[in-house]
Amino acid sequence: MSYLTTLTPAENLILRDGRKVSVRLMLKGTLMDLLMRGVLAYHEMEKRPSRLDRPRRYKYIVAGQHIDSYQGLPHEDVFLVPYRRGGAARYQLKNLVSIALERTGGRREYCRSVRLSPRLAPLYLPVLTNVLAAGLQNGTGRLARKALIAEIDLTEATILGALGDDPIHAVRMINDLGGNVVLLSRLPEDALGDLRDDLFEDRRKRERGSSDRGGSGCGGSGCGGWDHDSFNDGFDSAADAAGCGGAGCSSDGGSGCGDSGCSGCSGCGGCGGGD
Repeated sequence: MSYLTTLTPAENLILRDGRKVSVRLMLKGTLMDLLMRGVLAYHEMEKRPSRLDRPRRYKYIVAGQHIDSYQGLPHEDVFLVPYRRGGAARYQLKNLVSIALERTGGRREYCRSVRLSPRLAPLYLPVLTNVLAAGLQNGTGRLARKALIAEIDLTEATILGALGDDPIHAVRMINDLGGNVVLLSRLPEDALGDLRDDLFEDRRKRERGSSDRGGSGCGGSGCGGWDHDSFNDGFDSAADAAGCGGAGCSSDGGSGCGDSGCSGCSGCGGCGGGD
C-alpha cells in the first residue's frame, strides 16, 4: 500500500505527527490536493481597486472540472461546501481560507474528523475516541506510521536524485503526490519554482485524468494555471491574516491537536465572502 497516493494529506499528517500535527499544514495540504486533482481550480486575475490605483493580482478559487463527481471526506468539506450550494461560486483565496478555518469547528474537532475517516479509524484505539483528538494508535496504526515514514524517506530520496538526473520523472512524481507534497521536508525550497513550467506541462497532459486518489486529475481549466510558489504565498498570507500560526490558530498556543480551538469568526479572523 502506498500511503502517499492512497490517503489524503491531512490523514497522512495526523498519522505521522499525532498530537503535534499542524492544523494549518493539514488545511494547506488539503486545499492543494483538491486543486491538483481538479476538484477546485485556481485563477489569478489582475484588477484595479479603483481607477487611480495600480492593477493588483487577486487569487481566486472556483469549482473545478471534478467537483460534481468527487466524494469528499468531512475534513475536505471545509473547502468544498461553498461550491456545492449551486451557482458559480468564486472566492478569493484569503476569504476561502477564513471560511475553512471557521468550518473546522476548532482544532480538536478538525483533528477528530480526520482521524475518524474510514481509512484511519481502524488504526486507533476506539476507547480514546472522545478523549484525545489525535487519538492513540493501536499496533496496526504504529506499523502504518513506520511504513509511512519509510515511504516518505524513500520518495524524498528518489525525487532528490531525479532532480539532477531525470527532472521529468521528478515532475511526474510530484504531481502524483498531489497535496501530499507538503509531507516532504527535504526538497529544496526553490525546487518546485524551478520546475514550474514542467509541472504545468505535465498537468496539461493529464487533462483526462481521474480525480480519484492514485492519479492527478489536473489539466485544462482544472489546475494547470497555478504554481506552488504562488499558492503557498497566497495561503500563508491568508492564514496569517486570519490569525492562524504555524501549528494552527494562534489561540491554540501551538499545541498540535489539543483540546482548545478557535471556532467562531472572531477566533480565526472572520468569515470571507465571495468577490
